[in-house]
Formats: sequence, structure tokens, C-alpha cells
Amino acid sequence: MVYLHAVTFANYNIASEMFDYNLHNSPNPFNPSTNIYLSLPKDNEVNITLYNSLGQMVSVILNERLKKSEDVRKFTAPGLPSGIYFYELRTEDYSITNRMVLNK
Repeated sequence: MVYLHAVTFANYNIASEMFDYNLHNSPNPFNPSTNIYLSLPKDNEVNITLYNSLGQMVSVILNERLKKSEDVRKFTAPGLPSGIYFYELRTEDYSITNRMVLNK
């Protein structure tokens, strides 16, 4: 069972804003490319970094300021071996990590 508690500071609801962030990729597994879908609740500096299963940084997929929106970025992995990879979205106040599988 999961419990969710909203934290309010000066009439600012943190929990509702955090759930406006979204990150996923499709297709997953993929070969040789996948689309990364992201949603942002506000303008933000956005960094999406790819890591291998050992936690080593493999690639910076995105590093720019984006406006509040939904966006799609195509990621192609021509030189990467098959395996499980993790991609992390980081903003000034939020981060989320998801898994993608490259199947050659």
C-alpha cells in the first residue's frame, strides 16, 4: 500500500507539481532508436543523461532550457551494445530515472 502526503508551504503544493513531470520511452525494448517523451509543469533547465548498468555515464541526450510543455526526443544508439540502460531527467527541483532496453 502506498500513502501519499502533500506538503504545503505558503500555499504551495509540492506533491501536485511533482506529478506533472512525466518521462518514458517507446518502443522499449528498442533497436536502434526510441522516442523519449517528457512533460514539464514549468519552464526549467532540463538534463537527460544515459547510464549503463554499471552506473557509468554513456551519453547526454538533452541539456537545455525548455518551456512548460510536452516534448519528444529521438534517441539513437548506433555504437552501444545490447543491454539495460538507465536515463535520468534532472531539473532544478526534480529528478526521475527510468530504464530502457537496447536489444540488437
